[in-house]
Amino acid sequence: METKIYLHYILLIAIITLFASCSKKDSIVVNKKEYKDSTVAIKKINKKYFNGYVEFEFVNLNTALCKVPENILNEIKKNHNDYTLEFKIIPDTVIAEKEDYYQYIINTKTKEKIPVKNKYNITDEDFEAILSVVLKNEADKNKCFEKVRNKRKIVDVDLFDLNSDGQDEFIVWCVSTDCFIYNHGQDLYIIEKKGNQFITLFTDMTESFEVQNEITNGYFNIEESGIAGRGQRNPDEVITTYKFNGKQYKKSRTSFRKIDLGDDEFDDEYGDGMESGE
Repeated sequence: METKIYLHYILLIAIITLFASCSKKDSIVVNKKEYKDSTVAIKKINKKYFNGYVEFEFVNLNTALCKVPENILNEIKKNHNDYTLEFKIIPDTVIAEKEDYYQYIINTKTKEKIPVKNKYNITDEDFEAILSVVLKNEADKNKCFEKVRNKRKIVDVDLFDLNSDGQDEFIVWCVSTDCFIYNHGQDLYIIEKKGNQFITLFTDMTESFEVQNEITNGYFNIEESGIAGRGQRNPDEVITTYKFNGKQYKKSRTSFRKIDLGDDEFDDEYGDGMESGE
């Protein structure tokens, strides 16, 4: 009798240990007590677009695109200290509910909120379609999904209505180093949803990207830039403008601008003592 009880006790301990191990590995349990509310102040308005979207820059140097009613934008311009970006700090080990990742520009006095759309505002179905565009090879996609449990961390997405039709296009940055190769730049896709189709309007590996406040064939022009001549103290910044040709974005013009890194910035980037051109 005692032996049977002892064996039952050992079996129970083994089950509890196995459950704890699996829970630790695959847990997606949300512990909202871990979340911390955070805010960051608006530093300035970088750009106001013809379609009502605004690019804000915050004191932490991050930027965000969102559509802001004209009357509220005027209030922000007059009293930007009354407005902050509000979000939750969620540990990387937690997969939370989508709404917990939502961000807002909030009036600290009236508590009025303006939603700042991000990748968590995209439906699961549309997000899966976006991943199918940037991960075309099924084997690569499966390997990626094995490494990254939270699929929303595979890419970053800016939402912007490039053709002012009331529906945002997806500006997709392939950020996960478990799934993509990084070499002084990231793969960038601009994807438009038309009905049930997801159409690639533009793709390239780039360091920097910006939507221009100019329109060609109904779509905003875009601009990308990067450094040519790495390892030199005075490299060129290469700036390329693309315009919409009715089907996709095509290169329109390229310009060059010399950059003086200075000794400190050069040494931080390439190492102390490296000679120009080596």
